[in-house]
Amino acid sequence: AFMLAFTNETRISAYLRQYDFLKDFVRAGFAQFLVVIFALSFVGWTGLARLVRGQILTLKNEAYVEAARAMGASERRIMFKHLLPNALAPIIVALSIGMGDAIVAESTLSFMGIGIQPPTASWGAMIYENSAFWRHPAGPVLLWIPGLIVATLIFAFNYIGDGLNDALNPQLD
Repeated sequence: AFMLAFTNETRISAYLRQYDFLKDFVRAGFAQFLVVIFALSFVGWTGLARLVRGQILTLKNEAYVEAARAMGASERRIMFKHLLPNALAPIIVALSIGMGDAIVAESTLSFMGIGIQPPTASWGAMIYENSAFWRHPAGPVLLWIPGLIVATLIFAFNYIGDGLNDALNPQLD
């Protein structure tokens, strides 16, 4: 899997190098990050889109939207002045919780050898590289520390999302 990811990474870097404005970007090693971000975004946007659509469909039947329509407000004004500000709280909460999901996905991809490759630092790659030394006296530290950091970061984003939900959701009062 590592060799397959390495050859794909080389192909992607070679493809991006042909554009003059991306040469420094590829040379610095950021092409790996671009590929992982694009892949995770390509797969993960649907959940957020469903949340936004559901919020807008729920809010468009509210009385203040009908009042704005009765006063002659345009659809654009209703969308940006009434619907989006009221739908923003659940979107912010979903984004903060989604950060934890993105960290797990990137770590999993790197652990499997598909994501960010060494020597670029990635917690999943660190766990994979150190998993061979689990019987060595220093092995558990090398193996568990990146895993505990990933878990702590995921819990932190989830707690931030929960706190934002408590702060931004007026129905919880």
